[in-house]
Amino acid sequence: MNPYSFLMKNGFTHYMAHCLINEKSEKIKISQLYKLCCLLNCTPNDLFEYIPKKELPGHPINGLIKEKEVMNYLETIQKMTIPELKKIEDALKKIKEEKNDDTKTE
Repeated sequence: MNPYSFLMKNGFTHYMAHCLINEKSEKIKISQLYKLCCLLNCTPNDLFEYIPKKELPGHPINGLIKEKEVMNYLETIQKMTIPELKKIEDALKKIKEEKNDDTKTE
């Protein structure tokens, strides 16, 4: 499903879906932000990037600054040893178990 259809199917207007997809939105309602985070299983910090105009050392807003370098996961995994891959497998199993435990307690 393409992003536009996904947003429309989940209650966003044509205008808002278009603005979000094309990064043209200058504002977003809290209710829309909440809906997006629920649909995408993320936090607002995952959706926004802060590009500082001046440095604010120690300020919490710095948590929105995204890392410049994006890891090439496929290339990284291809270069890993079997024991390293096993550690990743174990970590993924643990995350899956924690997620299953969280859904059982809700």
